[in-house]
Amino acid sequence: MLYNPIRNIMSVSEFLKDNKRPLLVLLGPTASGKTALSLEIAAKFNCEIISADSRQVYKYMDIGTDKIPMDKRCGIPHHLIDVVTPDVRFTVSDFKKLAEEKIEEIYGRGAIPFLVGGTGLYIRAVTENFSIPPDNLEIRKKLMGEIDEYGALALHERLKRLDPINAEKIHPHNIPYIVRALEILATTGKPKTAEKNPSKYSCLILGINPLQTDFEEQLPRKRSQLSPRWKILFERIDARVDEQIKRGLIDETKKLLQMGFTKNLRSMKTLGYREMIQYLEGELSLEDAVSLLKQNTRRFAKRQMVWFKKDKGIEWRVW
Repeated sequence: MLYNPIRNIMSVSEFLKDNKRPLLVLLGPTASGKTALSLEIAAKFNCEIISADSRQVYKYMDIGTDKIPMDKRCGIPHHLIDVVTPDVRFTVSDFKKLAEEKIEEIYGRGAIPFLVGGTGLYIRAVTENFSIPPDNLEIRKKLMGEIDEYGALALHERLKRLDPINAEKIHPHNIPYIVRALEILATTGKPKTAEKNPSKYSCLILGINPLQTDFEEQLPRKRSQLSPRWKILFERIDARVDEQIKRGLIDETKKLLQMGFTKNLRSMKTLGYREMIQYLEGELSLEDAVSLLKQNTRRFAKRQMVWFKKDKGIEWRVW
């Protein structure tokens, strides 16, 4: 069993009985079983699901982002899937705005909004009602030009001098995050921060913890040294990647490229597509591309768990 259904159902039932403007949330790492549990809870409590996945917002990217097909949704409405084309920049601010609009619409239909996904920042932006500085496209364009001229490491060093706390959190090659942090500094004169406001909703945040123990800060170097629960999660990730290849991830990637969505787009750097592009361009054999995708997805799951650990408001459920 992936979860204790009795305990989960009781938690949700008690929560809905006592709260006005309720917002249910389910989060967890990739391949942890969020979809199956979300459908069961949504069906029992008249919920509409709002996807909190930063890549499922993109049209035409179905297999690589593991969108739930229409015929598998059990008649339950799903929102914020297929919102924009892959060449459109979609931000946390965009997500928060659209998610809050959908939440009000769902209340208006007498249903319960249910935020489900693995993008922790998207979830916190809604549940903690972040104030997000607006985009400054002129400054961003200037910074991107400096990236082209001097490289990401030079701008990361600048961020270290101006905002060492955020620089420590951002990888030196994570160009979008480096640029955004510097953009906010230039626009507001203050470091990038997630300013919280009183929440608009009563939130119950359930998390699927596939480890059944406390979070581990470091993974052993060798897979043979992994705990049994990490092995189970990694096996599920590997199996899902194999299934994505069978379902046509390579052809989906080809089609996206043929439609004019280039590999330099932020959306096309998503797990699955970037590895398949390396294969299609002859940089990797198919076997090596699949192996790399599995490895990158396992690392991504680890980063998700480390991120979620910071949130003390999550009620964790284990396998």
